[in-house]
Amino acid sequence: MRLILLVLLVIPLAGVGQTYSDYIRRANNAVDTLASFRDKAEVCAVLVGIYDSAFAIGKPNGDELYNAACANSVVGNKEKAIQFLRRAFAGGYKGFDWMYYDLDLNSLRKEPGYLALEKQYRPDSVIYFFDILRQLNEKEDVEVCNRRLSLLEPLIYRYSMADIMERAGINFKLTSDSLIDFSGKRLTICNATFEDQYNRYNTLERMALADLIIDNCKGSLMLANLKANALRFYEGPRKGNHLEKVMIDNVTVTGWARLDSHGREFICQNSTFNVNIPDFDPYRWGVVMNLQYSECQILNSTFNSVQEKGTLAPFEFFFIDMKKLKIEKSKFNYDTRLNGAIGEVLTVRKNTFGKHLDIVGLELPDFNAYLPFSQAKNTKLVWFDYTGNVPKIRGDSIADLSDEVLYDDLTGLYKRLYDNYRSRADITSANSIYVLMKDLEIAHLKSIEHRTTEETTRLRINQLMGFYTDHATSPGKALIISFYIILVFGVFYCFFPSDWDKTSKSKVIADFKIFIEKNEHGYVKPFFKMMRGLMMSLLNAMALSLNAFITLGFGNIPTTGVARYVCVLQGALGWFLLSLFTVALLNQVLL
Repeated sequence: MRLILLVLLVIPLAGVGQTYSDYIRRANNAVDTLASFRDKAEVCAVLVGIYDSAFAIGKPNGDELYNAACANSVVGNKEKAIQFLRRAFAGGYKGFDWMYYDLDLNSLRKEPGYLALEKQYRPDSVIYFFDILRQLNEKEDVEVCNRRLSLLEPLIYRYSMADIMERAGINFKLTSDSLIDFSGKRLTICNATFEDQYNRYNTLERMALADLIIDNCKGSLMLANLKANALRFYEGPRKGNHLEKVMIDNVTVTGWARLDSHGREFICQNSTFNVNIPDFDPYRWGVVMNLQYSECQILNSTFNSVQEKGTLAPFEFFFIDMKKLKIEKSKFNYDTRLNGAIGEVLTVRKNTFGKHLDIVGLELPDFNAYLPFSQAKNTKLVWFDYTGNVPKIRGDSIADLSDEVLYDDLTGLYKRLYDNYRSRADITSANSIYVLMKDLEIAHLKSIEHRTTEETTRLRINQLMGFYTDHATSPGKALIISFYIILVFGVFYCFFPSDWDKTSKSKVIADFKIFIEKNEHGYVKPFFKMMRGLMMSLLNAMALSLNAFITLGFGNIPTTGVARYVCVLQGALGWFLLSLFTVALLNQVLL
């Protein structure tokens, strides 16, 4: 490592004619690769020499002076580092927020010169991460309102818990999963701005709270490695909660979540919502997200009901004027409603849903809508009725489907999904939703108290089609059922004589008598002779059954008595069932 540093940094400086720009270029290259070196102090020692050489022949700007201050701070040149910081700000450097969190300057934090500099240039209206931690340590209910919050995620992320405690000056109590334990406290941030000079995420992280409220705020916010009993984003009447970008990452909610916000990008990932609503809430809203964003992603997250008393309302997701929505690898282990209009791209895949799912109000884009039905195979599509205090599930019983309006709404939903699957050539999903649509029609016909003859006929045909071909979606199932029908009729014909087999049955009986009698030939040879005759008799009976099933009116019926009428019945049944098979086969070929 030392040799590499000497070759890349020191040796080129020994040349003649090095300009100020040459020095700064090499310093910038070293700064950009600083994170890849294990011994940061060693690199910074080289950087100190480069900056000294550069500043001796040129006039540095604020950024260059700041980088020189960081290098000197790392190697222990504290006074020199503070002088460079003072010169940087005097020369127009605007990065106070970055300086405040920069770990490279931690050796200076208690120096009088640095404290004076921080006091001089710190904006009065800005709240920083460690300010919030100190307030939460002192009070049960903390409000931060009408301020700008600078919570630089790229820098705070690098802090260890020991670093955080040292900067805050407090030895915090930690939870079992190493979060700062504010579990009985509420943090309210209202009419505030999450913003810094670099337009990056501002983060609240590594703490456990009773309640976190974001009310009428704006900017870019990240919640990471955080626990809360209640998580609330509130918007005022003027829709002031304009959070341009929101990232919820590795957050656990153990009570309820209500998120109302709008902006450009919303991401919820790797998070868990274990919903348990208190008794005093009459509406039982556990998860409600009203999101008006251009793009939204819900990834690898879990939404559970752990309700101890009473019944929860469905989990609600409203997507308002959204262009792109992606829900992937998430678990919705309770009744869920997805509602809103998606303009350009909808991707819902590899998820699991609970018992009931309402997507009646979800408007799909004309193209680029991908939501395989396999993820909802154990879920019933319903409609939630919100006319009362507590939503009611509609469409889950035959009585509900007697309502023509509800039936039309659900049928329209199935038809929209079916058309979408066909347009994407997703045959499996198209077949699944078509089967549900026909089952819905059967349930609706059953709900009619006084059916007409035509309605009764349609009901029976639908039931037969569902049993025999899964409503023309499974010709393979029709073949299997046809095989069993042929087999059953074939066994029946074994007991009756026919023109095709006049001797095998009497011969089998004779062979059986020989088999059970004691004789010099033993039992083996008579047994195989009897079985051969039995197989021939069964084969002839199967041939008759097959012929009767697939051929209607094939001439003289080669059997007598009851078998003759059964044969006619089988012929009619075969003609009808094979017609259904043909319909199913053509439906799948043309789909």
